[in-house]
Parts: sequence; structure tokens; C-alpha cells
Amino acid sequence: MNQAMVSLSEHPDRWPFWPDLRHTPPIRRFLLPEYPFALPYLVREEDVLVLAIVHLRRRPDYWLPRAR
Repeated sequence: MNQAMVSLSEHPDRWPFWPDLRHTPPIRRFLLPEYPFALPYLVREEDVLVLAIVHLRRRPDYWLPRAR
């Protein structure tokens, strides 16, 4: 998880937008290698805001209200 956070902070525009989600500003998705988890996040002017740690096999949309 620490390496994921370092990667996000160093290269926040590297990962794709969350599929099938229309949101302004757009939410990006970082998939954790070898684990069924993803990090939805927003790129802001001065930082990166991780909205949740999403288990992709269990209620993967529970975090969507946080995007508002």
C-alpha cells in the first residue's frame, strides 16, 4: 500500500479514469497489483485525494457517495 501511495503522488496522471463513471473532476483508478483492490482518487492542484480502498469483489460501488 505504501508503494501505491508513492506511485500515486509521483505520477497521478498515469492511471486511467474509473470506467463508466461520469464525474467532474474525473476520478482515476489505481489497481493494486496481485490484490483485488483499487484506489479511486482525485487529482487536485496540490495533492491527490484517495476516496476509498475498494474491494473489487465485494460491494465495489459503496464509495460512490464520497465522490460528491
